[in-house]
Amino acid sequence: MAYSDDEEMSDEGNQRPMVVSMIPDTLNSHQLRCCLRCHIILSVSQFVRHGCPNCQDIDMEGDKTLVEDYTTKNFSGGVSVMNPARSWVARQLKLSTFCAGMYAVAAQGDGEAQGDYDDEYEEDY
Repeated sequence: MAYSDDEEMSDEGNQRPMVVSMIPDTLNSHQLRCCLRCHIILSVSQFVRHGCPNCQDIDMEGDKTLVEDYTTKNFSGGVSVMNPARSWVARQLKLSTFCAGMYAVAAQGDGEAQGDYDDEYEEDY
């Protein structure tokens, strides 16, 4: 995981570095999950250890139940985005404001969280 030199303040007043990139720490597809909100692909252990780097308002960190509720194993396709702000593909997939990483092209959730975030990151281009 890579961090920027800039730090941002969390609601509790603790300083936490802003994540600029995160890639899966395993290639075992049985251990990978996709965030239902932003579609970043990480291992279960990464979601539990760090939460989702893009959806920090969902406090998944340390909570395996929330990780299971807000992520899915049912995803297809994969796109590695190195520079989201400059990537044409990232703009088309509405990933340009997220950290660099590996993203699913499509994800289907089975939890209640799926409906909450379908349109939240929609942008007009």
